[in-house]
Amino acid sequence: MPLKRNTRSTTPGDDSKWIGWFFVLLLAFVLAACSDEAASGDSFADNDDETAAGDVMGSCAADWSCPEGYLCDTQQWLCRAPECSSDEDCHESYGSHRYCEDSLCLMSACAEHDDCSEVSYCTAGRCHEYPSCEAITDIRIAPVLPYIRSGQALKLAAAVYDSAGTVIPNQNLKWTSLNSGLVGVDSETGTAIGGTQEGTTTIYVEVLFDDPDCAGKSLRDTLTLTNYPPVENGARVIVVDAVTGEPVDQAVVTFGSQRQVTSDQVGAGVTRFDDVEFPADLHVYHLEYDAVSAIGISANDLLIPLKPAAEANRTAGVVAELDLSLFHPDLKAGSGFALAGPVFSQSLLDIGPGKLFGESMRKTGFPVEALNQTVESVPGNFALAEIPASESLSVYVTDDCQSSVVWGWGGYLPLEDLSIWAEAALGNGWSASSAAFVSALLAPEQTMHGSIAGVTLESLPRVPDDGQQSDTEQMAADLNANGSETDLVPYYTAFEPLDDLIRLRQRMNRMASVEVAPLPWFASDEMDGAMVIAGAYLNSESFMPLGMSLGLGESIEYQSDDTEKAQEIPQPMELAQPLEVPFASKYGGLRGEYVLMTIAAPLSRLFDQPETLGAFSVVISRHSREPETVEAQEFLRLVPMTLYREEERSVSLFAVEGADLYRVVFEGNGGRKWEVWLGPGTQEAEELRFELPALEVDDPFGPEFRVMAIDLDQASYEELVVFNDRPLHRAGRYVSRYSHFTVTIDK
Repeated sequence: MPLKRNTRSTTPGDDSKWIGWFFVLLLAFVLAACSDEAASGDSFADNDDETAAGDVMGSCAADWSCPEGYLCDTQQWLCRAPECSSDEDCHESYGSHRYCEDSLCLMSACAEHDDCSEVSYCTAGRCHEYPSCEAITDIRIAPVLPYIRSGQALKLAAAVYDSAGTVIPNQNLKWTSLNSGLVGVDSETGTAIGGTQEGTTTIYVEVLFDDPDCAGKSLRDTLTLTNYPPVENGARVIVVDAVTGEPVDQAVVTFGSQRQVTSDQVGAGVTRFDDVEFPADLHVYHLEYDAVSAIGISANDLLIPLKPAAEANRTAGVVAELDLSLFHPDLKAGSGFALAGPVFSQSLLDIGPGKLFGESMRKTGFPVEALNQTVESVPGNFALAEIPASESLSVYVTDDCQSSVVWGWGGYLPLEDLSIWAEAALGNGWSASSAAFVSALLAPEQTMHGSIAGVTLESLPRVPDDGQQSDTEQMAADLNANGSETDLVPYYTAFEPLDDLIRLRQRMNRMASVEVAPLPWFASDEMDGAMVIAGAYLNSESFMPLGMSLGLGESIEYQSDDTEKAQEIPQPMELAQPLEVPFASKYGGLRGEYVLMTIAAPLSRLFDQPETLGAFSVVISRHSREPETVEAQEFLRLVPMTLYREEERSVSLFAVEGADLYRVVFEGNGGRKWEVWLGPGTQEAEELRFELPALEVDDPFGPEFRVMAIDLDQASYEELVVFNDRPLHRAGRYVSRYSHFTVTIDK
């Protein structure tokens, strides 16, 4: 039977302890770096419709929108004539994957493919009949760095798609290598093995069609793999582009006391070192890429992906319009809300509460009387407006890259409820902006999710926030309301609209109950709340949010007979009850596991100073089927102290129990970063020290940097640096917990 979203009774006075799921819908994923997959224009279906049989009469939003005598099939949004009185009627017409409800044959609910019959598969939370072979139109190998070494096993994967871009599982595939002496491959599993010869070959994968109607039909994809021989003496460092996989020439590589430059001739991207004394520090830098350092390495065969440096002072963006046409007209007498953002193509290590907002901008027309004002500063990718009878809302979507998949959420809220909640929020000390967001607590159950693929975001120079770039309201002076007209803001008025609407069709009607562990304590930033983000992956690394929730903590009572001592000890906080996280089922091109990110942070300052929200801790859990009840593990404590020595160009960290590695990120004024990776200490509070060489140009080393302690569940520090199938830039796929804080030192 269809799954139903749980409901929860709340009152305005509860918002200090439970802020509700929609409050965090504003935390948009708008900081993303382009990956090979995003740039390739992954197709993505926004609606997994299975063609209905029987008498069909147009599209619908509910029964009220159908002609007399017809009912609305809300799985396919079609008006259909009554067709069944029992499940047997549906089995006879459609097969065992449908059942009879309210005189219509509906698709069975599912959480994974095994929940469906042999002739159907699970997508968008429903069992769909497998398409005919004619409807299968594409196969794509999941992106990997195209390198392998002798004896190494590299598991390859491919996805099969129909014409709408929906992943079709359980297809018969055949893998073949053009030269098995270079790289062999298992024909059934797709596991490649580095051969005995050195060189490059091509791997093919094709769909095997059993249906005689598709005899002769050919669908295949290819991957070029380069095989390297073992390192017999000394050490080898291979430097590649993290996005394209191409070798990087003219990269400077320092390993221990030796320095080499990757060649632009045959063997480009490779450097070799003799007589390296291990453990040794590795530093790799190139003017067009972010620098990478790995401290205390003992492996002698290393593969280092470099991320292209971001362009300074540029922002890519589009205007996204969300289609709200499926909502009941009675709701449209209230206020509509919309939120949109690009998928996250960066590692999960780069997702934090301070990066989940669109940039703030002044907007007019707030429909909440309790705010007593008509202009307010809110994230540019969020809209809240009184729009009777309107069927769409527009928002600004910004990103660091120029191609992506864009997702959106939307719905309607009663104006009376908005005013009640806004007044309660103001009474609890929230700013007017925050009150507007809190007023969206009573979001209806019909809130829906949608997405659109193949989006190109044009990158434009940022402009001074002085209002001189345009005479339109969107570019008024001090647009971001931070009190300054000399900083830079996105050039919103030059953003182009998307070619099509983001059609909201997927109900956010799944619910995960997450038991959050006590929040960690950190001296400069009190962890007073937690949020949970639910999402899933497209091919490879691109992560799409499917839902989220947030709650504020309350102090844990310290048990001690010594009252004076109890007052001196910092009081951690905890959530009074589990967080209920509504989310949409995977659909379209989403595949693989569900991911839940539970984030502890100083959420009481989330809207007032998001750019300074430097301290937080994250727990990541992965689920093969839709999560229902989850007990999140304990948060990883933050690194307790750092020492910065400018003249020595060194930083010292003090180890945290449970951390498997550490990451320090410097960022220069030009946008170029320097990532430093360190292995674990042998005991808690051990000093871990590193020094960095001086770069001749655009040196990012400086007194402001980010520090992470990381707990891995599927790899080790050395495994992420050594030449294998777990490259360093995808470390987020193997992380179970991490903590983060920003260090700012006044020179």
